Amino acid sequence: MANAESVLGILGVDIGAKGEPREKGMAALRTKGVVVHPATVSRLRMGDTNGVIIEDRINCAKVLEGNSARAKNRFFLVLTVFGLTERTRGTQKDKDRFDSAGYTKQVAIALGQNPQVVRRCIRAMRSDLVYESLFSPDANLIQGFCGAVDMYLTDFPNIVLSLRPRTIIAIESGWDRQTMVDFYRNLYQHSGRRNIGLWTPYEMRVLHDIYAGRINTSEHLTHLDREILESHVAGERPDALIRRIKDQTEIPVDSGVIIQHRNLLVYGRPTPRMLLLKT
Repeated sequence: MANAESVLGILGVDIGAKGEPREKGMAALRTKGVVVHPATVSRLRMGDTNGVIIEDRINCAKVLEGNSARAKNRFFLVLTVFGLTERTRGTQKDKDRFDSAGYTKQVAIALGQNPQVVRRCIRAMRSDLVYESLFSPDANLIQGFCGAVDMYLTDFPNIVLSLRPRTIIAIESGWDRQTMVDFYRNLYQHSGRRNIGLWTPYEMRVLHDIYAGRINTSEHLTHLDREILESHVAGERPDALIRRIKDQTEIPVDSGVIIQHRNLLVYGRPTPRMLLLKT
């Protein structure tokens, strides 16, 4: 009974004692918006799991009900403000384009975060951006994005075609110049890590404008926000969600990107606490 009382303290529901029908515990959790397997109730009662992950799912259900992305939007806006502040033009032969060397690290230092956390946040913002362009097209946003890409492509030295970077040539010839998803398809298909990094300072203006705009207008959950939260509430395996995001956006994400995005929605920070790997 001791663990059932501990779970009650964490989850705020009475899952019942060992030996009682498991449906009692399942029904109690359904009132919180979460569906679990009967075996999960048994494990909670026996102390094989402490309920922290289920608490996380309950918190996701609350955010879905409240339909607010305020916490995520504010964190991403601050990140992009630092991102714009850290943009500088290169020196000597690279003076005509933004310098990407150490760029993410400088943004991370300004933000007080690990560089890997910032890299995953940038991929989360990219995915969020492309999802909205697919499900809620905005002509002004597309126009601003295309302008940023044009600057990125033209900032490379205006030299003879044979000496231009192959990546730039491939993107210029492959991109439909109309959609975000086609640009990222070409970027990831033809680029290595360095070339993707070269794009990031240009992309930062678009990302800043979209999150600043959301704070000034609507802070409802985006399509990607909902998909990430609903997946976790339902207890879906992360790899299924990762495949869907990649199929929709052409942007490769991993479980770390998903977890950080979800944490920002629920807790306002990308890494608020250490969560157990097993439920």
